[in-house]
Amino acid sequence: GYQRELTYRHNDGSFSAFGVSDRNGSIWLTAFVLKSFLQAKAFITIDEQIVDRSVEFLLYKQNRDGYFVEDGHVFSKSMQGGVADGKASLTAYVLIALSFDYDLRENLSKTGKLEKTIELLAKRLEKSDDVYEIVLIAYALHLNEDRMKNLSFEKLRKLATVKQDFTFWRTKNLNEFDSNAVEIEITSYALLTFMLRNETENAISIVRWLIARQNCKGGFHSTQDTVIALQALASFAEKVNSENINLNVLLTTNLGETKSLRVNKSNSIALQEVIFDRSTRLITIAANGFGTAIIQISVQYNVLRARKVDFNLKFNFVSKTDSTIKFNVCVNA
Repeated sequence: GYQRELTYRHNDGSFSAFGVSDRNGSIWLTAFVLKSFLQAKAFITIDEQIVDRSVEFLLYKQNRDGYFVEDGHVFSKSMQGGVADGKASLTAYVLIALSFDYDLRENLSKTGKLEKTIELLAKRLEKSDDVYEIVLIAYALHLNEDRMKNLSFEKLRKLATVKQDFTFWRTKNLNEFDSNAVEIEITSYALLTFMLRNETENAISIVRWLIARQNCKGGFHSTQDTVIALQALASFAEKVNSENINLNVLLTTNLGETKSLRVNKSNSIALQEVIFDRSTRLITIAANGFGTAIIQISVQYNVLRARKVDFNLKFNFVSKTDSTIKFNVCVNA
């Protein structure tokens, strides 16, 4: 995957959807790739020169006022999630990528190269009423330990929607699909902010909401919301993980069928799966022991196709005599 990604790289250190075939590299895509490489450093060897050149490209694209404005082309706006809707969101997104790695963040902090960007986003936060923008800025300010982080967190919390055992963040003026994807993305950034503040207990209702929207394959609605949601859930899992985990889980169906699962240190990161009879309508779950685990129930079913009408036929009566009947016939496929 790493070698494949490098085929989309430009000589100036940027990345774009079609590599050198594109006239310019994309600021958003370069930030996305940079963050991915920084995350991958813990598992594979990443060429530091590749990272440095991408950082240089992003800093070169920084305006005098601190904003980052896209001059490249992103073909799939849905991949960008909510970032596609404004320069403040894009600026916060780039700041997050440049601040994600501790060593890189410390180096840029010493040189003051992100100072203007942090300052303008802090000012933007006070005036903004855009939920996506506020949540993204709050996370960026927390990554950089900015003095405005507490204020941003309070504003973030006030925008939360709380329903029963769920906490999430809503957006508006989007169609249903985009709205669902962006809300997952926003809520995931909020969860990441909670994790930076070690607010694990208060984050459980956020985690519940995210898990309830995860499909049976582990993904969500789109690319960007899946990437951020998995990062946020992994961050939460890291906080609540315990070497002393020891759970016994008993699953009982309405048919009297029972299955038991054991979760301990040796298998805590492995997926355990059980399949029940297709006639099952109710599953009761009981657990005891110590630790945290996630249980997901997936139901698969088929839907009959509606019968397709081959054509429409209409009769319109005109006149009638003793020997004839006159009418018009209209047929359309």
